[in-house]
This record gives sequence, structure tokens and C-alpha cells, in this order.
Amino acid sequence: MKTNKELFLNTIHGLFFGIVLGITLSIISIDIYPEVEKFLNSNWILPALSLVGALIGFIKGYSYKARYLNFLFSTAGTILTPILLSAIMIYFIGIDRFIVLPPIVFKTAIGLQDLDTQIATYIFSIVFTMIFIAAVVSSLTINKRKRWTW
Repeated sequence: MKTNKELFLNTIHGLFFGIVLGITLSIISIDIYPEVEKFLNSNWILPALSLVGALIGFIKGYSYKARYLNFLFSTAGTILTPILLSAIMIYFIGIDRFIVLPPIVFKTAIGLQDLDTQIATYIFSIVFTMIFIAAVVSSLTINKRKRWTW
């Protein structure tokens, strides 16, 4: 078991990856595969994957046996994962939809559908930037030896 500080940093790191994957899968389910909404409400994908990511980060922080996640929790993985997922989304849906959809997905995922899209864009940008900075700081703190590799 690691210290409480490392456990917290791994949880924040997992939350970041959950949010990144949640936004990506929500946009895919809304834009590319709308028939998914018959089986699963796309508004629940972002909060569910955020919690799953935080849980995975907590488990990784609690146990050293989760070595298979080291590539995601390295500093290179923290920087490259959002870039790769953004490139995939731009390829599939285009740059105009890629810029418009994340704030809409964010405001419906937190339950504020009536919120103005401009305000949702500001809130989403602030929250995503803070979590990204926290994930980079946590990866720099956690990975002292293998910072850029796994």
C-alpha cells in the first residue's frame, strides 16, 4: 500500500482518464452511433466512466500489482492519451463538431441542460484544464524514475 498522498494522486489521475474517455465515448454515441441511446442514455456515460476511472486510479494507488496500467499513468501517457483521442475524434466527426460537442456533452452530463452553451464552454474549459494540470502534477509526483516510459 502506498501513502495517502500517492493514493489521492492516483485517484485524481484516474478521474482525468475517466473524463477523457467519457467525453470521447459520449460524443461517439451521440454523433456516430445514435442507436445506442435505445439501450444506454449517453448522458450517463461521462459520469459513469469518470467514476470508473477514479476507481481504477484508486485501485492502482492501493496496490502495486496493477502494473498493466503503467503506460496510462506515466507522464507521456497523460499527455499523449488526450491528443490521440482528440485526433481520432477529429478524424471521425470533423473539427467543427469536435469543438461544439464537448461542452454540450458536459452540461447534459452534469444535469444542467438549460445552461447557456457559452457558460458551459467556460466551465468545461476550466474544469478540464484544472484536472489536466492535476493529472500532470500527479504523474510527475508518482513516477519519479520512469516518468516518460513505462
